[in-house]
Amino acid sequence: LLVRAGKASSAGLIDIIKHYANETNDAVWDTVAMTLAELRKFVETDDAAETKLRMLSRQIASTEYARLGFDETPGEPLADTKLRPSIVGMMLYGEDEAVIAEALKRFDISQLASVPSDMRSLIIGAAVRHSGDESLSSNLMDVYTSTPSADLREAIISGLTSTRSEAVAADMLARCMDGAIVRPQDVAHWFVYFIRNRHTRTAAWQWLQDNWSWIEHTFAGDKSYDEFPRYAAMGLMTGEQLAQ
Repeated sequence: LLVRAGKASSAGLIDIIKHYANETNDAVWDTVAMTLAELRKFVETDDAAETKLRMLSRQIASTEYARLGFDETPGEPLADTKLRPSIVGMMLYGEDEAVIAEALKRFDISQLASVPSDMRSLIIGAAVRHSGDESLSSNLMDVYTSTPSADLREAIISGLTSTRSEAVAADMLARCMDGAIVRPQDVAHWFVYFIRNRHTRTAAWQWLQDNWSWIEHTFAGDKSYDEFPRYAAMGLMTGEQLAQ
């Protein structure tokens, strides 16, 4: 509905969202987070507007972050446990310096399996975007290929695909074509996350066009086959991309 309504209703939605800063219900926060994610589509080409949206994200989540933090407390309600990743994610999107620093402090590539599963991708993503370690993507791929944990592999996919580097995205997508590195059933996950990320969308779209024959050969009989065009259509934004 938000996408169809367009920018005219965005200001009204923002005013509504501001009233939920003291909300504690995780289901309500799920809707707030989803709405903020949709609003990001309207600021992709406007740095000033994006800065304001990031500020809004951290402002409305800050009260709950102060209450919840990163760590589960003994005997806390299940609702708080479910809410924590959404709140931390909103603070990280808001680029709160203290929250980023805390996430980086908690990142240890040798101990990823011990990070709570619901926080793992957030912490990996913060490291990918903010650590400045140019070797991190390759090191994470080493963990991805060696771990027996499907949950850890999925967290690495989610975290790595939040990169702001087109070069990293192009490299990861190239690796997706090597079955010894990326399992075929995971390729669609990599692509979907990259096409949703505005920083890597162009690289993902180019990869899809350049390698469609490989995708068709590899996945034509697989249930994930339709995900490539379907999620590309959901992620693409420009008239030029529509024509392509």
